[in-house]
Amino acid sequence: MNGLPNSVTLAQVQEALSSLGIPLNLATKVTVDPQRGITVRLYVTDDAGRKQVHAGCPLMTELTIPYETPEVPDAAADG
Repeated sequence: MNGLPNSVTLAQVQEALSSLGIPLNLATKVTVDPQRGITVRLYVTDDAGRKQVHAGCPLMTELTIPYETPEVPDAAADG
């Protein structure tokens, strides 16, 4: 399709994740869904920031950040 980029830079991805407050060193997968929002797979860490492991494998969690729903003015408020 014309007008679509052939690639994105690592810096663009890092900037996007940083702007959302997603720790770059913990994100392993990012998915953008036009209907639901952004889903990020992250390593699980303890309070000291160490990646947690179970049976030799890193623990992961998945976080979905939904799109903000725009507020619709209340029809009753119009009078």
